[in-house]
Amino acid sequence: MIKIAVVDDTINAQLETNIEEAQNLDLVYNKNNLEFFLSKVVSLNPKVVVVDLKYLENYPDPVAKMEEVIRLSKSELCIILYQFAKKELIDKLETKFSKVIKKPISLKSLKVHMLGVILKDISEARKKDEEALLYTKSNYKISESSPSYQNSLSEHKSDIKYIITKLNSLESNIYLSKKSDKTKSIYGDLIEDTIKAKNIMVSALEKI
Repeated sequence: MIKIAVVDDTINAQLETNIEEAQNLDLVYNKNNLEFFLSKVVSLNPKVVVVDLKYLENYPDPVAKMEEVIRLSKSELCIILYQFAKKELIDKLETKFSKVIKKPISLKSLKVHMLGVILKDISEARKKDEEALLYTKSNYKISESSPSYQNSLSEHKSDIKYIITKLNSLESNIYLSKKSDKTKSIYGDLIEDTIKAKNIMVSALEKI
């Protein structure tokens, strides 16, 4: 599960109503109060923070405030959503740990931008489970045919098959999308990343 903190009313509304897309997301904060979030952030420990730019613009230096959000939350990714903003500000907000995305955006599309974090989380969870199984087998001599071992493998396979299905759907949607000259390079990169992610998942499924 990806711990996510959201300081944006539109995404919070989608998380409440779109149950299917919200699965695998652990919503640890969903109020439109950035300062209150920062006062609680250490205990929340989110991997992804989503914040509307208008809340950053309540401060004299929105870029410095974003950097504070990333530093205090120790998140792997900060996504800033905006409706209107100067290109100069957008460029400054785009960093190694942050993405700036124009609203409106669907929850499904938001998760695409989180793909790197999602894949890393799955990889780490799989590694921990494998280590736990190795420890259990070495200490209790549990066979690979045992119910606990097989149940764990079954869960991994189900998770990976679900991701492959979603990536196939995403790939089809991107190909069907209307692409202007302005967005061709963006869609090209997205297609390439989606195919890479799908290949990784297919390879992982074959190894289990």
